[in-house]
Formats: sequence, C-alpha cells, structure tokens
Amino acid sequence: MRQALLVLLALSGLAPLARAATLPRGTEDFRLGWASSQVDSALEARGVEVLSRGFDFITTAGEAADVEYVMYSFATTPLGPSFLWKVTVAYRVPYGRDRFETLRDALVGNLGRPGEVHASDPKAGSFDDRVTWADERTAVQLGARWNDPQDPRVDRMILTWTDRRLQKLVEVQRRNKKNQKP
Repeated sequence: MRQALLVLLALSGLAPLARAATLPRGTEDFRLGWASSQVDSALEARGVEVLSRGFDFITTAGEAADVEYVMYSFATTPLGPSFLWKVTVAYRVPYGRDRFETLRDALVGNLGRPGEVHASDPKAGSFDDRVTWADERTAVQLGARWNDPQDPRVDRMILTWTDRRLQKLVEVQRRNKKNQKP
C-alpha cells in the first residue's frame, strides 16, 4: 500500500512535497496556532507564574533557572478568538557561548540543519550570532549578542518561534491601525 501511495505521489508531481520536512509547531509546552485559552490552560497545568497579561500577550516567568521570561504573543481575529503566533524565550544575562552552543545543538538535533547561520565577527563589527530555521508555516530563530560586558538592560539571548501565516495577519492589522491614526 505504501509503495502504491509513493508511486501515485511521484506520478502526480507531489513527491517532493511529501518528502519535505516540516518544522515542529512548538515544543511540549506550546503549539503555534493554539487559542489563547489553550495557552492559559497549559500554563495553569504547569503552574507557571504569569508576570503580565494584555489583550494580545502573556508574559511568564521562566521555568528554567537561566530563562528570565517567556512572552506568548497572540493574533486577534475579528470574531474574537486570538491565536498564538509568536513565542519569545529570553535568557538571563550573563549567558555564555557554551549555553548558546548547547541550545543551538539541541535545536539542530530537533529541527535539523538550519537554513541560515550568522556568526559574530568582532573584527568586522558584528557582535551577534543567529541561527534560523524556516519552512512555509514556521520560523525558529536563536540569537545572542556578545557585548563585553553584557548589559542586562539590552542584551538577551533570545529563542523565537513564529507562525509565519499568523505573523502576516498581525502585520496587516498593525499597518491598518497605523494608517487609521489622524
């Protein structure tokens, strides 16, 4: 049966799509596209402390010692429900290259080879590292700045998960809101 399906896919021209790996939509703690009520339930079930809450976001304390906070951002819809479009995990200062590399390697193990890698080059004036994975629905980016000394007011190692389709909705809403201001 499996061979017959593969033959049909090959004949239809969809075989490359069937083989294309897609990124996971989150972790065991969240899934991009969840309704805000699902995020609330997951946070409550884990006993996570909510630091602040707004119409389109929830910020929580980090569950790991090296995570300062996690921000869950929601795309609102005209019919009322809002859906998780971005999760930002901010790591505490100071952080080191060893923590960055450990996290990067874990992500490579879970997500595969990154699509884009930017390595810092202090001689050229570049003090940040970024690693990015993306497919048509999801983008994951890990980034860190290597200022010396690190400034806790501005420096963070950040891991961001983004629903690219919902991101477009949010961008359109922001652009429309900006254009409506007198």
